[in-house]
Amino acid sequence: MTKPIVRLGVAGGLVVALAAAALGGAALPTTEPRPLPPVDPDGRTVTVCPAAPTINLVSTTTWGALQTRSITDEQGAPVPAGRGMTLTDAAQPVLMIAEGRQNQGAAAAAFSRHADGPDRGLSVVRCGTPATSHWFTGLVSDPDGPAATRSEILLINADAGAAEVDLVLFGPSGPQVAPGARGIPIPGRSVRTVALDTLFTRGEPVGVQVRTTRGRVAALARQRVSAGVQPAGSDWQAGSTPPSIDQVVAGIPGGPGGRMLALTNPGKLRTTATIEALGPEGTFSPVDASTVDVNAESTTFVRLEPALQGEPASLRIRAEQPLTASVVSRGGEGPLADLAVLPSSGALAGTSIGSVAVTGGVRGTLLISNPGEQEITVPARLVGTDGAELAATDVVVGPGATADWVLDGIDRPAAVLVQAPAAGTAYAGLALTSAADPAEGLATTSLSIPVLEQGGGIEPIFDPRAGR
Repeated sequence: MTKPIVRLGVAGGLVVALAAAALGGAALPTTEPRPLPPVDPDGRTVTVCPAAPTINLVSTTTWGALQTRSITDEQGAPVPAGRGMTLTDAAQPVLMIAEGRQNQGAAAAAFSRHADGPDRGLSVVRCGTPATSHWFTGLVSDPDGPAATRSEILLINADAGAAEVDLVLFGPSGPQVAPGARGIPIPGRSVRTVALDTLFTRGEPVGVQVRTTRGRVAALARQRVSAGVQPAGSDWQAGSTPPSIDQVVAGIPGGPGGRMLALTNPGKLRTTATIEALGPEGTFSPVDASTVDVNAESTTFVRLEPALQGEPASLRIRAEQPLTASVVSRGGEGPLADLAVLPSSGALAGTSIGSVAVTGGVRGTLLISNPGEQEITVPARLVGTDGAELAATDVVVGPGATADWVLDGIDRPAAVLVQAPAAGTAYAGLALTSAADPAEGLATTSLSIPVLEQGGGIEPIFDPRAGR
């Protein structure tokens, strides 16, 4: 923000000089001002979570108000400022409503863990905000294929007024025509689930833009994989960052299993994407995956596991035309390996939050990548919903590399708070694993990143000249 500069005129200067002479040079008494709290800017943010067995809400500041309620309720319950709350067995989508500075200092995530059934495995997703456009890529709609995969889009309208949605589909050969994908009505304060196999069937990944023609919605994707009639794995998928010529998918987990990068080009021109991997030892070009052609209005994919060789990494994708990206991972080599989907994300800003609800037997790993040419230090803390600090560290990340912080022995809901580095740029993601589950659970998620330019927590500046 540019501060106004007050220039005193000549006349004002003479008045000050005469006043000083009249007082005989005596200094005016001053009073030290009392500390002022941060100014809560006008603003209200609604974060929307899907119905889930566990929803973890976290607050990182004591300024402003925070409450939660189900999508159909009129009244909400307060969330303790500077702490958090864990909700269980939510049968409806849950709203977290932040006022004032809380809109920069609160986040939520949904978590599930099942040993069997259609949602077998681990699933985690950061809760998002309503918007007029959301982007997804890497969705497969092939319920009768050898690795039967079903995908669905959850459209959640948190507002009282009705919304209307178009699903714009980008297949491997161009726009995917699907009767019923346009003009989808979403009544106020309701959720509608659109199964993609009711629109089309295709074994290759597709990209989807959720675009409202009236109102706004929060949107999530859900994928489920089965081997025959046996459920294998599932995961939620938050939207990727909007199409751009520079995309980063941060926090690809290490370990066995497939890794597939999906790219969607919504533009009218064909483009070639250049791919770099940021691994533990630095940046490298993946063998047989350093470049990939993406046709206009199309989606394509490339296998990464031969190049990554089980190492954790982040991907930096550059192209002359805007793209959007995600990475689909499997938690092992067998047909029953769990599924994890990781969207592209933005750079860390302020205090980014991984509001991850964990249970006994689940290990979390924070993966931080540094695309710059200088070493960076990223402060990180793990806090419980009671506000207590459970662990803290400074993650040192070499140039062009990825470093991790393994969170062992955490048996209660917690959140990772990651501070943007003082110099340089960093990206981060979280991976959850569990060897105890029959599905050898795997889940990945991006962090909730505050949009600092929208205000929030404006620190007051004392001007000793004011009022004189």
